[in-house]
Amino acid sequence: MEKELFIETIEVIEKQQKIDEANTKHINKVFGGFIESYNNSLINNQIMKLLQAEYPTYPGGICDIEYFCFELDFGRKYKDGMVTQDDEIVDLSTSGKLWDYLTSTPKSKKMILLKIKYRTKYYYTKAMHFVGLCPKCFSWVNYTTTGRAICPNGCKY
Repeated sequence: MEKELFIETIEVIEKQQKIDEANTKHINKVFGGFIESYNNSLINNQIMKLLQAEYPTYPGGICDIEYFCFELDFGRKYKDGMVTQDDEIVDLSTSGKLWDYLTSTPKSKKMILLKIKYRTKYYYTKAMHFVGLCPKCFSWVNYTTTGRAICPNGCKY
């Protein structure tokens, strides 16, 4: 896959996610509660599968692309030192740098995440979403059409 196509695909996933969140927010304002406007998770999941066919997941289902998109919020939550490989910092601040990492790293090498920090935050957030609460302010959350939780108070997590 060419770098430009990869970057464009990641950007389209991000744009669609923003559109879904905005649509859900506006529909909920109009109707005064949670109403799911539409569900495009089938197409989003299929796009992710196509990307994963090119850049496979690790044992246990961990995927660098999903990590970049959903845990790092398309690179916005990236901080130096969050991701290392062989004691070297891996910059995942943009989709272009993610592509550089994916194409320069042999498939046999694995990304080493700061596992305790990542997994603790991941499972805490999953548990809070499971019960329907925002992990930051403990408000009841709404869900986008793709199943992503949105805090009514605007918390970013």
